[in-house]
Amino acid sequence: MTNAGHPDIANPPIVEAVLDFECDVRPQISLEALEEPARSALAGLYPEVQPRYLQEVRLASGEGGFNSSLQRSLQAWMFLQPDHKQLVQVRQSGFSFNRLAPYTGLDTYLPEIRRIWGLYRGFAEPLTVRTLRLRYLNRIILPMGPDGIELDHYLAIQPTLPPDARLTLSGFLNQYTAVDMETGHQVAVVVTAQPPKGAASPYSSIMRPSRLVNGIPRNGPGWNACYNHSANSRTGFFTIR
Repeated sequence: MTNAGHPDIANPPIVEAVLDFECDVRPQISLEALEEPARSALAGLYPEVQPRYLQEVRLASGEGGFNSSLQRSLQAWMFLQPDHKQLVQVRQSGFSFNRLAPYTGLDTYLPEIRRIWGLYRGFAEPLTVRTLRLRYLNRIILPMGPDGIELDHYLAIQPTLPPDARLTLSGFLNQYTAVDMETGHQVAVVVTAQPPKGAASPYSSIMRPSRLVNGIPRNGPGWNACYNHSANSRTGFFTIR
C-alpha cells in the first residue's frame, strides 16, 4: 500500500474497495436512458456491460392461503474491464468505482476515478454531490494454534466473554461507528469471524468511511473536495493492530 503515513503491507488484506459518489440528478433522466451515453463514454476501458437488478419477493396471507409476488427493478449498469478486476457502476443517484484485489492504494486509482467523474458529469449532468463513501472489504487470515487464537494480538477491538472456564468463543460479529474529530469523516466498521480453514481462521472486516459533502455544485470545485474527503481516510488502521 502506498498511502503516506501508513505501513507498507506485503499482502494487503483488501478484497474489494468501493468509492461511491451519491448525487442529485434531474428527475427526468432515468437509469435506462443513461445506458447508451454511459456505454459510449466508458467503452474504451470498460467494454463489458451488465445490468444489476434488485429482486424482491413479497408474501401475503389471506383466507385463501399465501400469495407471493416477485418484483425486479434495475439498480445499476455495471461496466467491467476484461479481467473483471475493476468496474464502474452507474446508478440513478450517482456512480461507484470498484477495485478488486490486487489493490495497491487509493492514490493509484485516483487519476482514473477523476477521469470517470469527468465522464459522468458529461453524460449524467448531476446537480450536486451529496455524499462520498469509501468502503473496504478485508479478509484477514490469522494463524490458529492448538489452543485457538489470541485475538488481542491482532485486533485492537475484540469481543470478550464472562470469566467462565466453560465458555470458548466460537464466533462473533462486532460493529461500531465513529467520527474523526479532525476531519469530520464518519466510519462504520463491521468485523466478523468466518469458519476455520485448516490451520488458519479468516476474519472479514468491512470499513465504510463516508463524508457528507453538503452539495458540491457540478460546475464548482467538486473534484478538489472529493479528493480531500476520500483520500485522507485513516480509519482502516484503527481496528487492526
